[in-house]
This record gives sequence, C-alpha cells and structure tokens, in this order.
Amino acid sequence: MDKYKGIKTEKTKKINTLTVRFAFIFFIFSIVLTAVVCAVLFRNESKSFKKIKLEEIRNVNEYLETIIQHDGDDFKDYYKYLKQYHDKMDVPFDFEEYDTALDVFNEEFKKVYPDAQFGIDVTIDELPEDLLLLYLIYDYEYWTLTFEDACEVFDLDYTYMILPDSDEGTVAYLVDATRDERDDKPGYMEVYIIDDPEENPKDKVKVLWNTWEKGEQLDEFQKWENEYGNTYTCYTPLYMEDEKVALICAEIDINSVNKEILRNSLHMSYVVGIVMLICLAFMLWFVNRRYLRRISMLTENVKEYSESKDVAVADKVKKLAVGKTEVGELARQTSEMMLEIDDYMRTLVYTNKELNESKQRERDAQNMAMKDGLTGIRNKTAYENMRETLDNRVLEGFTEFGVAMADMNYLKLINDTYGHDKGDLAIVKLSRIICNVFKHSPVFRIGGDEFAVILMGEDYTNADKLVEKFRGMISELSREWSLEKWDRISAAIGMAKFDPLRDLTVESVFKRADDIMYNEKVKMKGVRRW
Repeated sequence: MDKYKGIKTEKTKKINTLTVRFAFIFFIFSIVLTAVVCAVLFRNESKSFKKIKLEEIRNVNEYLETIIQHDGDDFKDYYKYLKQYHDKMDVPFDFEEYDTALDVFNEEFKKVYPDAQFGIDVTIDELPEDLLLLYLIYDYEYWTLTFEDACEVFDLDYTYMILPDSDEGTVAYLVDATRDERDDKPGYMEVYIIDDPEENPKDKVKVLWNTWEKGEQLDEFQKWENEYGNTYTCYTPLYMEDEKVALICAEIDINSVNKEILRNSLHMSYVVGIVMLICLAFMLWFVNRRYLRRISMLTENVKEYSESKDVAVADKVKKLAVGKTEVGELARQTSEMMLEIDDYMRTLVYTNKELNESKQRERDAQNMAMKDGLTGIRNKTAYENMRETLDNRVLEGFTEFGVAMADMNYLKLINDTYGHDKGDLAIVKLSRIICNVFKHSPVFRIGGDEFAVILMGEDYTNADKLVEKFRGMISELSREWSLEKWDRISAAIGMAKFDPLRDLTVESVFKRADDIMYNEKVKMKGVRRW
C-alpha cells in the first residue's frame, strides 16, 4: 500500500512538474508573440491613424474654405487690399472679438457718409484710406478669430492661411498661426508677415510647394521641427472663381498623434494578451484532466523550437495532431504558428535587407547630387556645403586653410570654333591637372570653366609652391604645339589664405583669391596664339 502511494505521489509530482514547465514555456512564447503582435498592430495603427488624422484636418481646411468662399466678395476685398496696406494697419495685439472693430468702422463711416449704406451706396473701392484701413482691421480680426476658433474647436495646434510665391521662394501670411507683436509699435500685431526664402526652402518643404504648384491636396503631411514644436501640416489650395489665391493650413502635434497611436496599440495588445492568458488557463486545466501524456511531447517540441527556432520542429508537432481532439488541434495550430512565425521572421529579414539597400541607394544618390556630371569632381552644391562647414569651424577658431581659384581662358573660342564637345574635353583636362596638383585638398567645379580648391593640410602648407607648379604645367601645355588646340589649355589661378585680421568667412578668402585670379587672367589676355 505504501509502495503504491509512493508511485502515485511520484506520478503526481511528475505531472505537476510537466504542467508547470508547459505553462512556463507557453507563457514565454505568449510574451514573444504578444510583442510581435504589438509591433504589427502599432505599424498598422500608425498607418491607419495618420490617414484618419490627415482626413480630419483636411476636413477642417475644407470647412474654412467653405466659410471663405461663402463670404465671397468680402474675402476678395480683404485679399486685394491686405498686401497694399498691411504696414499701415494698427491691429491690437490682444483682441478677442471683432465687433468692436466693426463698430468703430461703422461710426466713422456714418460721419463721412451720413445717409449712405456701406456695400450698396458706397463700395470698399470708394472708401478713403482711413476708412479702408479701419475696415481691413475688422476683416483681419474676423479672419484671425475664425481660424483660431476652428483650431480650438477641432483640437488642432495651428490653423492659418498663406500665399506662396514660387518665383521668390517666399511665403506671406494672410492669416497668421500665431500673434507676433510689432517691435516698432508695442501692443499691435505684425500683419502680413513675409518669410525669408530660407524659412521655407523648396527642397525641404516639398509638400507645401508641391501643393501650391499642383493646385490640389496631397495625401501626405508636411513634417515640421522648429521653435513652434513638432507638427504635421496639411495644405488645401483656396480657389476663388477658379483662381488659385492661397493655401489653407492646419497643423497637429506629432507627439499627440504618436501617443494616441501608441495608446490604441497598447490597448489592443492588452486585449490580445488577456485573451491569450485566458486561453492558457483553460488549456492547462483541460490538459491536466485528459491530455497530459501527449501534451508532454508537445511541450518538449515547443521547448525545442523555442531554443532552436528550427522550423523542422513543426513537422514533429504535426505528427501529434492525431484525431479530431483538442490536443490534435493544438498540435496542428502550433505547427502552423511555427511556420507562420518562420515566414514572418523571413519577411522581417528580407524587409530589413531591402531597407538597408534602400538606404544605400539613398546615400549613393546624395553622393551623386554632390558630383559634377562632366568632370566627376565635387560640384557647386558640395562647395556651398563645404563653405558652410568651414564658416562654422572658423567660429570655433580654425584658421589654417586657403582658397585657390582657377579659371580657363578661351573656352568660348574653343566652343565656337571646334564645338562644345571639344570645350568639354578642355574642361575635363583642366580638372585633372588641378586635382593632380592639389592632391590633398577638395576640388570643386563651381561654374562652366571655374574651379575652386579648399587648401588644407599639406596643400595649405605648400600652397605657393603648388600654385607655381600649376602655372608651370599650364605654361608647358601652351607650348606643346603637337597637341590639338583644345588640349593646349590656358588657365589663370589665384590663391589666398585665411587671415584672422581681415577675414571673417570663407567668402572673404574666396573673393581675394578670385581677384588675384582675375588680375592674372587680364595679364594673360592676348598672350596665347592659336
């Protein structure tokens, strides 16, 4: 009897140990699966939620567009005169309603036109300047409050209206997103602010300029990171009588969007996790009663898979799916799940590879954008970037650099006489000579036949010798009568080093080098014979 009890106790312990192990493995597996599901949910939620938010703020823009179009002629008058008279408008900085401004206008109007009605007997075009300014102040307050109210009602960060100028690259604010106080007149607002072209560069603020130039809403946000915060902006073109007149803009905070996406994803993941835990509890109870022996094999297989991630384990698990029982179904589902996870992981690896290749292509494209197509050396864009970097280093105390300017002579004559292809050959040849002489410095083609060298390191130390070496090589070429005329290139060069006593920027050194080069070029005029 005691022996039987011992066997039974050992068996019970074995069963309990196996159950605990099975529960532990499944719990770990559940956590991994929940994390993967959470990531997938976050990605899908991010796409769908941003699309919804884009549609929402587009609706806000369309709502404002409807209000403006409904006002019709009144907005046209506002649009017509704002640019002309904005610097004369004294709009209070802290106004909270526009009725006061309208009352002031009406009172002054009655003084000038006692028996007339504005808009019927007297149009806005007939108003004297002082009355016109009062009406424009009322209009500005009305549209500012209309946009601010829309911003508050629809829980947006900013709403405003702008007038881009594609030729100048500037943006004028017909209705501003923020109230800025005038420096010359405290207590009054800045009206019709025009941004510097660098504030909204076309190569960086692509959504704004594409929307304006295409004249239609785009299915994407403009992302901003500036002193006003991190926001997404949607733009809607405003048309009046089929004429494009402005862009209506609405912005929403990026962080709030991301927090809501994360909150929704975590909520969904929480639900998924709870469901999985409930299923786990039921499965353990059921397995303890009826399927422990077969589940032990499944447990070992799952453990093996969790350690090896070998998809071949799925075949072993599938063999346990005998009959239409819960254990069999569990084995089948576990097998399919392993295969799906393997497929998913392969997809992740492939996606990561594609992403890395895409990043490499992007880096290659950026490098190509910095190269001159004819000579293969750096182009003017690369020079501007280098100049900006050097200017920053100058502010930090860096002074050991110089600039050499080289310019080809007679390029127009070569092009006109022998063709542009021969002119290109001459440019390439000059480029190679410059690169050969100034081996330790970056060389840039900044114009048709103009080259700039940023002298650094050994080239900076030996700058005078290298300039003379360049002149000697050019001089020898000019006397090589066996060469074709376009190969006997002629070029002038000028060099200047950074002088802390008179230079503040790279541009100053560049100009001095350019002047020296130009003087040499003048002296060389008429010397060469063809």
